[in-house]
Amino acid sequence: MERFEKVHQDRVIGVLSGFDRILFRGTLRSLAYANGLCLWLSAHGVLLKNFKAFAQMISTRMKQHAEQLAAEAGRPFQYIASAAISKEELAAAING
Repeated sequence: MERFEKVHQDRVIGVLSGFDRILFRGTLRSLAYANGLCLWLSAHGVLLKNFKAFAQMISTRMKQHAEQLAAEAGRPFQYIASAAISKEELAAAING
């Protein structure tokens, strides 16, 4: 975590950390409105008719990367299908 903070210290205004996660909060203002998103997609060669496939591809890549990081760290990877499930209790159960 310290390395991330040092690399991005000119943009970090505060850090919130917890037992099992770090929370980031912010808005990509250029993408927070329809025209901005359309401009970004156009700049990346993504047609609106192809947005669904593009978003699914990005989601799959992110999931695969998270699974790889968990495997490298020797940690389980578990999809939590409901916000009603307590992540803290689940983490405690996994850690014994």
